[in-house]
Amino acid sequence: MGDQVFRFGKHRGRRFSEVARSDTSYVRWAKNQGTEASGQLKDFLDFCAASGRAVSSAPGANSVPKIALTAELYSGKDFRLVADRRVPSEVASELTDLAQSTSENEWCWPLSSHEDVIKDLMSKENLRTVLDIYPLPWWLVMAMRNPWVQDVEMSKENDLIQDRPQIMEFQKEGIHFGLSHSGRILLADEMGLGKTLQALVIMDHFRSDWPLLVVAPSALRMVWRDQALQWLSIREDEVQVILQGKQKPKTDAKLVITSYEILAKNPHVQLSADGSPYKAIIVDESHYIKDPKSKRTGAVLKLCKAATRCVLISGTPAVNNAKELYTQLQALLPMMTSAQGYFTRYCEEEKCVFGGRSVTKWRGAIRKHELNILLTHTVMIRRLKKDVLTQLPSKRRQRVTLDTAKLDSAKMKQIASFMKDNVVAESELAEAPRPEITAIFKATAEAKMEAVGDYVEYLLENEIKFLLFAHHHILLDALEEKLKSLETQFIRIDGKTPQQRRPELVEKFQTQDVQVALLSITACGQGLTLTAAHTVVFAELYWVPGQMIQAEDRVHRIGQEEMVDVHYCIAQGSLDELIFGTLNKKSKDTTGILDGHEQQLAAPRTPAPSPSTPRTGTPTSTPKAKRRKSSVLET
Repeated sequence: MGDQVFRFGKHRGRRFSEVARSDTSYVRWAKNQGTEASGQLKDFLDFCAASGRAVSSAPGANSVPKIALTAELYSGKDFRLVADRRVPSEVASELTDLAQSTSENEWCWPLSSHEDVIKDLMSKENLRTVLDIYPLPWWLVMAMRNPWVQDVEMSKENDLIQDRPQIMEFQKEGIHFGLSHSGRILLADEMGLGKTLQALVIMDHFRSDWPLLVVAPSALRMVWRDQALQWLSIREDEVQVILQGKQKPKTDAKLVITSYEILAKNPHVQLSADGSPYKAIIVDESHYIKDPKSKRTGAVLKLCKAATRCVLISGTPAVNNAKELYTQLQALLPMMTSAQGYFTRYCEEEKCVFGGRSVTKWRGAIRKHELNILLTHTVMIRRLKKDVLTQLPSKRRQRVTLDTAKLDSAKMKQIASFMKDNVVAESELAEAPRPEITAIFKATAEAKMEAVGDYVEYLLENEIKFLLFAHHHILLDALEEKLKSLETQFIRIDGKTPQQRRPELVEKFQTQDVQVALLSITACGQGLTLTAAHTVVFAELYWVPGQMIQAEDRVHRIGQEEMVDVHYCIAQGSLDELIFGTLNKKSKDTTGILDGHEQQLAAPRTPAPSPSTPRTGTPTSTPKAKRRKSSVLET
C-alpha cells in the first residue's frame, strides 16, 4: 500500500501521511463513505488504519494527530525543520528560542549540529506530545560532510593548464573542482562548454591511476580518441579504441575507449589488460545509465564503484525526473542509500494496477531545493551558456570523426583503392573536380550514411534542435528515412522544393516543435533564416568554403543570441580529410583578400556536443521534462 500521493480531489499531489496528519475532517469524511469507498479512497482508509490514524465518525471521538516536523537541507551549511501545519504558539516560541533563524513554520540550525539538535528536541516531553520529528537521513548527512574534498596546490593545477592556453576561466574552475574532489565528480555543463576537455585534464593529473577507461556512446568513440590526442601528451599507439567485442585491452594502452554496448556484453572489456579493475574511468553521457535494472547500468556502476577516480559527463543528467539521478549519485557517492530510500525522499509515488496487481511508479520530483544542494555540494558542477557567454566565441566549429565501425566497408575499400592509385592534389579541388573525383565524392557520401545516421540519432536523443546539411540526394534521402524511423519532426528543403513552399517550411521550423531542418548545401545556402536552432551539422563537406559559410550563417544571423556550434562529420581515410584541408586553405585565401587578415575554418578535433537545454523560445519535444530537470539542477 505505502504512502501514496493523491491523484484526485482537493488533495491532489499530497501524500496520504500528510493529509492524515493535517486534515482530520477529510479523514472523517472518508470514513463516512463506508463500503462505498473504492480505489485510492479505499487505499487511503487502509493507510490510516495501518498507521494508527483512523478517526471515528462520531463527533468528538477523534484524537488530534501530531504535527510533523521534517528536516530538510536549507543550504550547504544549514538544515531546517519544516512543520506540515501551523504550530501552537507556545511550541513555536520554544523552537524559536532554540533555533539559529526562523520563518513561518520553519526553524533553521547549522548542519554540523544536526544530531545534537534532533536529540535535544526529542528529549523534551512537552514537544514530543505535539510533534513527530523526522531527522535527515543518515546517508544525506554523511554525503554532505564531503570527506573526499581536499585543498589542491595551485602549482599542480597550473602545471596542468600552462601548456593549454585555450582553456577558458570557467573551464579552469571545472578542473579545480574535479581535482579538489579527488577526481570523482559529475560534469553537468551545458552543450558546447568543453566538458570533454575538462575531464581529460582532470584525469591527466591522476596518471598514476592509469590506464584510463572512457565509456561513451558508440558514435563518439573516435571523437574521444581525437580529443585525447589533441589535449594529452599521448601517442596514437597508446590510445586503443575498442570497436568489436572480441578485442581485448592492450597491455601498452594508456587510454582505452569503448561503447556502452560492448562494455555491457563483454566482461573482459570491463578489466584492464592485466585483469585488474580500472582505477580511472570517464563515463560520457552518463544519463545513459539512468535505468537501475539494465545490464548496461549494472556494468558501469560496478566499474565506477571500484575506480578511485570517476568523472561522469552529461549536460542532461536528469532528462525527465529526479529518479534518473539516482544511479549517477550511486556511482560517485559510496554512502548512497537504497533506491527505495532515495525515491521516497525525492520522487512522487504513484500506484498503478497491472494484471490485477499493484505496481509502484516513481515520477516527478519533490524536495527539489534539497536535491540541488546535495548535488552541488557533493559531486556536481554545472554552468549554463548564458552565465559564461562573454567567454565564448560567437561561432565554434568542431571536427567530428565518424565511427569507423559504422562506415560502409566496401565503399571505403573502393575509396582507399582510388586514393592509393590517384594522388589527388588540393589544387585539383580549386575548380570543378574531374569526373573520377566526383564519383569518389559520391562514394564517400554513400559510405557515411549509417555512421552519420548514428551520430544524428545521438543528437536527437539529447533533444538538440539543429540544421542538417548534405549535398548528394542519396545521403539526403537516407537521412530523411532515418528521421522518419525515429519519428522525428523535421522539414526538408533541397533543389526540388518549390520556392513558394520554402517560407512555410521555415516558419514551421522557427515556431513549431520541429527538431531538424534537413537541407541541401547548395540549394539552401542563402535566403533562409533558421535562428530557432544554434547547432549546424554537415553530414558531408563541399569544397567551396563560401558555400559552407553561407550554410552556417542560416543560424548565425541577427537575432541569434547563442554561440553557434558547427559540426563537420569526417570519414577517416576518405576525401573528407582532403576536402577539409582544401577548405582551410581557401578560407585563408578569401579572408586574406576580403577581410585583410587570414582566417582558417578553425575546426579542431573537438568533441561532439553534450545535450543542452534549448535557448528560450526554442520548441522542444518534452517541455515538461525540461522544466523538471532545470528545477533540480539549476535551483
